[in-house]
Formats: sequence, C-alpha cells, structure tokens
Amino acid sequence: MLTAHPVKKIVVFRALQLGDLLCSIPAFRALRTTYPEAKITLVGLPWAESLLTRFSDYFDAFIAFPGYPGLPEQEINPQKITAFLQEIQAQNFDLALQMQGNGS
Repeated sequence: MLTAHPVKKIVVFRALQLGDLLCSIPAFRALRTTYPEAKITLVGLPWAESLLTRFSDYFDAFIAFPGYPGLPEQEINPQKITAFLQEIQAQNFDLALQMQGNGS
C-alpha cells in the first residue's frame, strides 16, 4: 500500500508576463487552500517579486528566474544559472509545478 508523502514545501515555476501570471491566481489560490500549511515559493521573472506583496496569502517566498536556454521570456544570465539551480535543489521541495502556458 502506498502512503502519501506530506507536502510541506512547494515550488511554482511561472516565468511569463503579467497577464499570464494574473490568470494563474485561481490556481495559486487553490494550491494554498489545498496545502494551507505548506511553504509555497514562486519562481518567476525578476519583476514578479513585487506581486508577492499583493498576493502574500498565496506565496511565502520568491526566487528570481535567471533565464535558461530555450525559454525566451528572460535573457539568459549564465553566471546566475548554476547558483539558481543549486538553490532550487537545496530547497528539497516536495512538489514542483511548472505552469508555463505554452508547454515548454
């Protein structure tokens, strides 16, 4: 019999623009309702950090996305990619959601 692993740390990757992020708010609300005790971290474009003040009920932390080959929304910053990946791995998230609208 499988037992459920408790979800305590969640990361949501959403590196698109403002309209796309705002359309995701119902999903973020549902995530917080489903996991009220979890620490939810948003990974997004640097400008999106300012949204955390408006939507602080849904997110506990923010990590700026430094760009990555094949994802055109952010210019790639090679110096920051390795540190970003190490930070994400060190968080040891229980659940990761990739909410790119185009399936990339």
